[in-house]
Amino acid sequence: MSKFKVGDHVKAAVTSKHYKYTGTVVDPNGEFILVKCDEDSKNPLAWKSTVHGEGKFFCLNKDLVIKLKETKWKNYY
Repeated sequence: MSKFKVGDHVKAAVTSKHYKYTGTVVDPNGEFILVKCDEDSKNPLAWKSTVHGEGKFFCLNKDLVIKLKETKWKNYY
């Protein structure tokens, strides 16, 4: 069973050529996972795909992926 699932928010690790870029997992199957770039994180190494819908995508080796925790922000005002 994969530790990543569709919809997980991930970030590329320091040792990846996609370092600092974040996105959402689209396809976690196999040795590499397919990630859709976040809108605020434009990755110049990503490509457009008509197969997976609108947006840009990049592949990451599962060993070079950091799963980000989902946080719920509270309004302190």
